[in-house]
Amino acid sequence: MNRTNYGIILSIIFIFILLSSPPAFSGWETGAKAGYDSNIDRAVKGGISDTFMTGFLSFTREPKEDTGTDWSLNLGLEGARYAESTFLNYGMASITPSIIFYPHAKWRVDILSFAQAIAVKDEEQSSVAFGGEISMKQLWGPRYYTGEYFIYTDSKADVEIFSYKDKAVGVYAGVNWTDAFWSEIGYEFSRCDSFRAVEEIINTEIVASQIFISQAGNGGQGNNGNGGTGQEGKGQYGTGNSPRYSEAYNEYIISEPVNRQIAGINTGYQFTRHVFSFINYAYVSYKGDAGDSVSHTGVIGVGYTF
Repeated sequence: MNRTNYGIILSIIFIFILLSSPPAFSGWETGAKAGYDSNIDRAVKGGISDTFMTGFLSFTREPKEDTGTDWSLNLGLEGARYAESTFLNYGMASITPSIIFYPHAKWRVDILSFAQAIAVKDEEQSSVAFGGEISMKQLWGPRYYTGEYFIYTDSKADVEIFSYKDKAVGVYAGVNWTDAFWSEIGYEFSRCDSFRAVEEIINTEIVASQIFISQAGNGGQGNNGNGGTGQEGKGQYGTGNSPRYSEAYNEYIISEPVNRQIAGINTGYQFTRHVFSFINYAYVSYKGDAGDSVSHTGVIGVGYTF
């Protein structure tokens, strides 16, 4: 079968799905948010803090009926500018299609995939990511709801040390206090790869490695002149990766597997049919061989749907 016939068949199938789908909501959303991150470099000691502004635009197709099987689609654009750490300024485009099941009138299951491309001013951190998610949401009467999810992400950056794979599980619970005001709390745990700034520790280790290599070169260690080679960047980090100096962060960074935990609270208010606002806070911790990292992030934003 040639590509033309294959494309025609796919188009027919897609049109059939559109025509056979129940009534759905579709619309655009745009807005802006201001945020703060206390540890943007995920430093083991110290850490760089900064504020940022973000603008976003998205198109969403969602089913209206709460029974049967349907699908949704989200297309998004986002851009951010940091106050001091301008090397982190970025633009992002994403697409997220999903299949939705309603095994019960008050129980929703989403199976989705996503792809996103991020262009960062520090080109080393520009990346393309793919992944999938399975999520469930339960309604407990008109006000209360809970949810659970599993997310897998595979992100490839221009420089390998910024690439990562992430497997995350999370739970959340929320309350619709009124028709306009809601709030929720959540917790997430993941085992993932992460870059981390370890400037002071790395400086100490590099000096020690240089002394060791110098002694080996003078015949003090090993045989055949190879006693001191291949040791940099190993040892206490357990990754086998050499530390890399980042000109953007002005620090040495490593990449290693970490246990990441996130605890957060989110609130939102619908002022009118079109105007809404939200406030989010998250406490994030990273635990790895190099040590522990902690960050506090907060975001406040407004949006408009049309």
